[in-house]
Amino acid sequence: MLHINFKKQIKSVSGDTALEVKALFKNIAITGIYGNSGEGKSTLFNIIAGLNTPEYGILHYKDLIWLDTEKKINLSTQKRNTGYIFQTNSLFPHFTVKENILYAVQKENQDEVNVSELLNQVDMMGMEDRYPHQLSGGQVQRIAIARALAQKAQIILMDEPFSALDLEIKQKLYRFIKVFKKKYNLMILIVTHDINDIFYLCDEVLWIRNHKASGTIPISQFKEEIELKLKDL
Repeated sequence: MLHINFKKQIKSVSGDTALEVKALFKNIAITGIYGNSGEGKSTLFNIIAGLNTPEYGILHYKDLIWLDTEKKINLSTQKRNTGYIFQTNSLFPHFTVKENILYAVQKENQDEVNVSELLNQVDMMGMEDRYPHQLSGGQVQRIAIARALAQKAQIILMDEPFSALDLEIKQKLYRFIKVFKKKYNLMILIVTHDINDIFYLCDEVLWIRNHKASGTIPISQFKEEIELKLKDL
């Protein structure tokens, strides 16, 4: 489980404001992080990953304290059990698939990584020597997941992972991620502004509204609220 409770000053279209989030994420669910542009979704991910620090906050993963501002505890990104899949293509264009995967692993641990087995797990067998320009958008996404696994991440953060993909590839990845999550019992959090990503993939939603969120809601409740919202338009 990942317990978060923080307050972070951010800039929005209406000026300076505070992002306030309280939530408890569990491994049993795929959780969508939903909200309008500028609500602070990516900032939330950066705080979980240790790339940004709030003015006040705590983050506990299982029995470990990742962040406690009052106790001045703040683990580095490298010590947090996360794999971050960024919104933009984060593969190095002049690296092969194998080199891209190993780049995320500390040099002293690279010999322990079985790249062929990782690629087999994400249904990308035999792609070790391919370059990113030789891959489709869906294949790049799978390599990013393999890289997260190479880091031995138990929490995978996906920031708008499907924004540039067509519907057919999206649907394939929805099915793949569901099977993948269940097989390896990973915690998966997905930032998206696309309601369809939530409907087809997620079990629960953290809905950030007016830069605030307190707890997740089940997908059934999210669908009801969205339908009511659409009726009022």
